[in-house]
Amino acid sequence: MDSLVQNKKSLRKKALSLRDAQLDKKELSSKIFQQLYKLEDFLNAKSILIYLNIKSEVRTKKELDFMLSLEKKIVVPYVNGLNLELFHLENIDELEKGSFGVLEPVNELRQSKEKKIEARIIDLAIIPGVAFDEHGSRLGYGKGFYDRFLKGLRTDCINVGVAYQCQVFDSIPQEDHDISLDMLITEQESFSSNS
Repeated sequence: MDSLVQNKKSLRKKALSLRDAQLDKKELSSKIFQQLYKLEDFLNAKSILIYLNIKSEVRTKKELDFMLSLEKKIVVPYVNGLNLELFHLENIDELEKGSFGVLEPVNELRQSKEKKIEARIIDLAIIPGVAFDEHGSRLGYGKGFYDRFLKGLRTDCINVGVAYQCQVFDSIPQEDHDISLDMLITEQESFSSNS
């Protein structure tokens, strides 16, 4: 078990270094999302979860305006203790910079019952990560936020990882609690774990 944890730690360090060094993040992020928008699963989804990027993750902030213009329910996650809570985003002004300079829903609005969303209503979830493989395996930051969250989604919800090609590895070490994704999209290609 210790060797698996050590392998993950080593891979995480390597993937973060590659991701941090990736040039043209805005342009590549746009290419990734242009592929996503063509997917039938995206077009058919009534409610979509999209993360708010941090650090060198695939950029999502620019995509929010477009997604908010669609006739879909747009949901963003935020950290509450050890879990991700879900917020119904209707306007970009409902976001503010949090304590670490990361965009998050305005604190006062989080208390509103109309803004709280249950995971079971999500049709398609756009998931960040540190490293991925072509089989749907994902390596996060090691805190388990998304693994816990993904367990609460419906079985027919489509989980899509988005990443730069430099974050894709031959194989990601997996533990029992790790949840696989249905699909991965990079600026170069997309992989479906069902094929």
